[in-house]
Amino acid sequence: IAEREAKEEEREAKAELKKMIEQEENEARKKELTQRLDANRKAAKDREERRKKELLDKQEMHEKIQQQLFAEMEQERKEKQRRKDQLESKRAYQLRMAKERQENMKERLLQ
Repeated sequence: IAEREAKEEEREAKAELKKMIEQEENEARKKELTQRLDANRKAAKDREERRKKELLDKQEMHEKIQQQLFAEMEQERKEKQRRKDQLESKRAYQLRMAKERQENMKERLLQ
């Protein structure tokens, strides 16, 4: 009977040991899985942050290009207006001169 009890205790001890080993292995697997999940989340977060930064950089570049384009268009508009004003001034001067010549010719003819 004592021998049977000893064998039973030994079986129970082996079963308990096996259970503890399996529990440790499960905990180790769980820990490894948790670490992998955390690493994957961090990698996904990093990718998302990189993507957002690239998008913001592209938007910033687009805004700079747009501002530059608007500045160039404004400069071009001012230059066109300056040339138009200059041409208008020249035409007005030529018209005045033509009128003066015409007046001079009339005066000469009337004398």
